[in-house]
Amino acid sequence: MRQKMLAGAAALFTILAAQGVAHAGVFDFDYAGVLFGTSTPVDVVGTLTTAGTSSTITAITGTDNGAAITGLTTYQGSDNLLTYPANPSYFDFNGLGFTTANLSANIYYNVLGNVYEDSNGATVTGGSLTVTPVPEPGSLLVLGTGLLGLALVMRKRRAG
Repeated sequence: MRQKMLAGAAALFTILAAQGVAHAGVFDFDYAGVLFGTSTPVDVVGTLTTAGTSSTITAITGTDNGAAITGLTTYQGSDNLLTYPANPSYFDFNGLGFTTANLSANIYYNVLGNVYEDSNGATVTGGSLTVTPVPEPGSLLVLGTGLLGLALVMRKRRAG
């Protein structure tokens, strides 16, 4: 019985590994830093959508210091490509360009680290950037089904 449980767990692990959350197509992101020469914080949070398994970002939602992000742009030559996992950063030298009602901004990577610049002249160098894939509903379904199956096996084992 124990061998069957281990085989089931191994099969579940293999299925989940094959699903691969790195190709989720939807990613949560958070950029935090301090404006150059001040103590004013900058916080950009939201969700990025990529075209299938492509690294091209096709949609963005979120906020830039509380202002709603309204869409993608090519501000300062942004190419809107996502590298996941980071190598060495999630965005390249051209970066992620986006707009709010009042400005255009770009988050990109250079020798100073992750940089934020906007059309109002604000600059942050060396800010922290995190990007996390949002699990696919299919992956969650497989995980839930596997856990339910393991629970039923354990219940049968205890009853019999």
